[in-house]
Amino acid sequence: MTGTWYLSHSDVFHQPSDICMSVMSLTCPLTPKCQRKYARIVKLFAEQTGLTYEQALDFFYKSKTFELISEGVADMHCLSDEYLAEELMIERDKQHS
Repeated sequence: MTGTWYLSHSDVFHQPSDICMSVMSLTCPLTPKCQRKYARIVKLFAEQTGLTYEQALDFFYKSKTFELISEGVADMHCLSDEYLAEELMIERDKQHS
């Protein structure tokens, strides 16, 4: 991907690696950047599944995907919101099959 990404009003980055370095604090689920990323992922997941935001949020916080992101496993916090929402979809589909 090329272009500019916005993580917050004051953080503008031009390279994916810049984004990753900026959100390394995602290993702590209480940081503001982490909370914003989680909110974007949950919003996408809710839109894709038709779940309410509350249902999507509940699923997210109980998911293996959230566990891996919040622990910083395999730099999952560096992946796009769309990719992580898709991971939630896959995880949900596996639970319902």
